[in-house]
Amino acid sequence: MKTLKSFVAVSYMLLLTLVAVPFFTIPASAAACNDFDKTVLGIPTWYKYLQGEDVSGKCRPIINASKDALPIGLAVLEAAMTLGGLVAVVMIFVGSFKFVIAQGESKKITEAKNTVINSVVGLVIVIISTRIVSFIAGRIG
Repeated sequence: MKTLKSFVAVSYMLLLTLVAVPFFTIPASAAACNDFDKTVLGIPTWYKYLQGEDVSGKCRPIINASKDALPIGLAVLEAAMTLGGLVAVVMIFVGSFKFVIAQGESKKITEAKNTVINSVVGLVIVIISTRIVSFIAGRIG
């Protein structure tokens, strides 16, 4: 019965993660061009916080080497943390799968629980730190 309760708890955490992650997306940048807020798997571009200009119908970043190093660095840091969040979500799936195939062995169940718990803690840390970086970069950029 304890294993069933643990499985339900892990399933609930997984469902909560899948439902809650879209609400923690990064707000769009205040760049002049609309192309700067594009993402790939939620990972922002390196020029997200730069100003842009329209060149032949395409948005191009305006780079000033003396003042744009910090916004570019923050965008790269945000991209790395977003990638870390994706890895945390994948690890939640891995831990849940390990739990399902544990077949009642207490050592494997404990290992699977630890994987899921550590992944959820990592995901929360990544979400909070990404929001902080996004806030700071939005104020600077």
